[in-house]
Amino acid sequence: MQMRLAHILVFAIIFTSNSYSQILFSGAIGYFGENITSTGFVLEAEYEEFFRKYSSLPLRFDLGYYSGPDYNVALFDVHKGHRKHYHLGYYFEESAGIGIMLTGYKGGTGVYVDKFGNTLLHGNVAQWSFLPSLTFGIGYNVTKKKKTQNLIWIRPKMYWNLGFRGIKQPYAALQIGYTHNYVTIENLDK
Repeated sequence: MQMRLAHILVFAIIFTSNSYSQILFSGAIGYFGENITSTGFVLEAEYEEFFRKYSSLPLRFDLGYYSGPDYNVALFDVHKGHRKHYHLGYYFEESAGIGIMLTGYKGGTGVYVDKFGNTLLHGNVAQWSFLPSLTFGIGYNVTKKKKTQNLIWIRPKMYWNLGFRGIKQPYAALQIGYTHNYVTIENLDK
């Protein structure tokens, strides 16, 4: 049953994507915090295609860095999701992402043990890992015009460091930022 719903969703997206034709190219900068003690930043590039007047399918590329008491992390992930805009300028979004993260552990012991008892022998070498993630967000279009969007947003994010923790122990982060629309293309084939 779940597979049938997934197929219906994919076909619905494919066949409705030409009913409204507008594409936005945007850039963003924001705060990225894993928790209170691990803060950093995120840079984003975004391709947003509207398939209805107030609904879009953004594709986002995130490049981020954050530092905590025990480690430093650089990450790159790609998100595909859905964004629903409303007349007053607000929007809600959700996306799924996949990427990689590079974690450098502090301290010279070569062993890291987290608060859950997971142990990693890193030998004082940065560790690569697989990074699936889920992001939910709320934002506001400051300009309230679809042609030149300037968005402020807050996005809670749940992600996994599958090179270290299992799927049952996700990390939680918060992203707060600003997006500026650089290029708008309308009515491509109309």
